Amino acid sequence: MPWGRPCSTPPCALWCFLATPEDYETTLVTAVDAGRDADTVAAMACSVSGAYHGLSRLPARFRSDLEFCDRPIALADGLHNLPLRLRGPD
Repeated sequence: MPWGRPCSTPPCALWCFLATPEDYETTLVTAVDAGRDADTVAAMACSVSGAYHGLSRLPARFRSDLEFCDRPIALADGLHNLPLRLRGPD
């Protein structure tokens, strides 16, 4: 791992996202290239990037290969709408 990058997995994943916040795929490549626990770093960094961008901003070739994605998407939508449901009608 080049100098200047954190070595612990969560900080490294966060660094990979913050270094490339506008491009999901670049975040992925940065995380994999970081070495060490690359699969975990990439999973964490891309989770943050995916939450930041939303499903529609992921490259189409990544979305087309997702298996069993309906349930996690429904859970994410429910979590996103939770404050509205808790607050109730205005």
